[in-house]
Amino acid sequence: GVVDLASFEWEGVPHLVVLSQQLRLLRLAQNNGTLLWEPLQLINVTGAVACAAFQYVGNPYVAVAVEKVLVDFTVDSFVFKFSPDTNELVLHQSIPTRGAKDVLDFVVEGSRMLAIANSFDGSSYQTVSVIYKWDQSAQPTLQEHQLIDTNGATAFQHFQADFGGGEMRDCLALARKEVSTETSLGIQVFVYNGTASGGAGAFAVMQTLPLEQAASVTAGTLGGYTVLAGAVWMGDDDIETTRHVALSKIFRWDVSSRRFELLQEVLTRGALSFVILHIADAQNGVEQRIVDYLLVANNRDVSYQVSSTLFRWDPEAEQLVPHQEIATSAARKWHPMLVSTPPPEIDSP
Repeated sequence: GVVDLASFEWEGVPHLVVLSQQLRLLRLAQNNGTLLWEPLQLINVTGAVACAAFQYVGNPYVAVAVEKVLVDFTVDSFVFKFSPDTNELVLHQSIPTRGAKDVLDFVVEGSRMLAIANSFDGSSYQTVSVIYKWDQSAQPTLQEHQLIDTNGATAFQHFQADFGGGEMRDCLALARKEVSTETSLGIQVFVYNGTASGGAGAFAVMQTLPLEQAASVTAGTLGGYTVLAGAVWMGDDDIETTRHVALSKIFRWDVSSRRFELLQEVLTRGALSFVILHIADAQNGVEQRIVDYLLVANNRDVSYQVSSTLFRWDPEAEQLVPHQEIATSAARKWHPMLVSTPPPEIDSP
């Protein structure tokens, strides 16, 4: 089945990457006024589990994390570059990884970076995750920038935190889950220091947040607060009839202490990820306010036929409240897209 989604635009036209054991590239088009996804390409990517799309020097790229091939966890993950001439992705770079679970593109102080969460090397969850940085050559490639000792890494997230006095600093959050022993590892929060490593810059741990079996972590804002939402795949204590029914946690950044504190726990069912949405509430076409939402991808409880919950931020209570149940089956990830340009017209098949 589908494990991840990513998207990018080329000349204003949305392109969608659908990842399973194959990478499917599609382009949004229309046929007699009906929107549809036009297939462009199919690439075999055995063992792929996550992808990220981004732009660098004006060119779209897609990075794919490969966890394993058969029983081998020491394999290559891939970076593809979009070719406008052929409307296809071409292999740009192979990167050696060890049980890669996630790939994240982000920018720090003007430099574009890529973080790969390495989870398992075939014998141990104690492995090294890597942050890569683009070099400045005519044909740029990603080079190792920093090695981070991790344990069962599952997902990275980048965000900026207010350290007071107008100082905004780049941070990373890392979710961790050791499946074999169900060890509680928590979410690690890193802060970037541009003068570390002889001026090259590096991330250092500043806090560990308590969270059982974090499948992923999502950064964003709710009610004006910087938050981290940790999705719990499996909890410690039985709730109802299955351990997949658990309490995922939302942490809020406190400027004065420069640390995260627990904001709220929300009931989830085998949660694999969250997405934060900011949606305009309009009346008669006139925007009235922006409403913040948190949407969970619930994967399972006693079965995979389980709905996912949309939570709405209540500004008076400063809490999330259930807003809507959305029918899903084995949900893994939501991927919001904004389409603002009319897609090209294609001929009828």
